[in-house]
Amino acid sequence: MDLSKIYDQIKSVLRANAGAELAFGKASRVGDAHIVPVARVSFAFGVGGGNSQKVSKKKAKATPEGEEPIEEPKPKQEEGFGGGGNLKTEPVGLYLITGEKLRYLPVISTKEIFAVGAFLCLLFYRIQRLKRK
Repeated sequence: MDLSKIYDQIKSVLRANAGAELAFGKASRVGDAHIVPVARVSFAFGVGGGNSQKVSKKKAKATPEGEEPIEEPKPKQEEGFGGGGNLKTEPVGLYLITGEKLRYLPVISTKEIFAVGAFLCLLFYRIQRLKRK
């Protein structure tokens, strides 16, 4: 398979699926309010390929005198191609629409909670060390 064909297939998938629909979900109605979820979207793709000659490890057979030597078969050309991709969406917040007002409400992830907790522990540890001196 040609690398340009793989690239064209990836482009067609991205064109068909990429857009605001991935970052913004469908609006839901809750009472008199509308909620629109928001996500962070990231793509990562890679392709590669190569070729090499297969080296034969057979030794040439000995031939009796007067006979032509037996020729080894020519090495075969081998090639391979591969590719992979990743599409990741993370919720980051939501828009709350009520009447004439629009509010953005961020979502706090467990990573952020852990990072703040670790920072506070480190800060507390440093303050305690400074008090001892």
